[in-house]
Amino acid sequence: MNRRQFLTSGIAMICGATLPGRGALADGSCAPPQFVPPGFPSLCNAFANLKKIEVASQKLTEWCWAASISMIFADAGHPVSQDEIVKRGYGSIVNQPGGIGQILNALNTSWTDNNGVGFKSKTSALFCPDIGRMNLSNPDIISTLSSNQPMLYCNLTHAMVLFQVNYTPPSNVGAAVVVDPMPGMGVRQLTPMEMVPVPYGQMRMLARIEIA
Repeated sequence: MNRRQFLTSGIAMICGATLPGRGALADGSCAPPQFVPPGFPSLCNAFANLKKIEVASQKLTEWCWAASISMIFADAGHPVSQDEIVKRGYGSIVNQPGGIGQILNALNTSWTDNNGVGFKSKTSALFCPDIGRMNLSNPDIISTLSSNQPMLYCNLTHAMVLFQVNYTPPSNVGAAVVVDPMPGMGVRQLTPMEMVPVPYGQMRMLARIEIA
């Protein structure tokens, strides 16, 4: 993930880049030329169409990580409860935040879902300076979302599900939309600082997840 590129994206948000309403553009599409003012770049949209899940709130105050992972698993057709994810991370049901270790362990292991069906999850691309992994680029994000795959996003203290970005070609991301599991939040746009990676901003982790 290119830090300069995301810093530029943050500035674009401050300067007024807006995200089209969900469904205004098809997955991975760009605005038709007749709707782009002369001298302005084309605005494109990439989003994972979350057909299989509803917006889920975290059950306990520290369970944003479990709620976000649960939503991503459910979207892939494998419902797993927040309780089970927490139990896997801590050995028991506790109201504890998920550290990088708990989150990555949950995303890189085998599971049996609520219907008794087994599946495997792994992070195929990851931005996570905490462990020195930064093999995720803006084109990766656009490609992943356009393929109907939501991503796990973490700021400094909170986990969410990234499902939509807008961008100007080829890959200058200007805005991003998440499902925030904090009760009362739901779908929201990331703030400019949440778009900027640490240590200059608040983006601590972003993961592309493969489920099979």
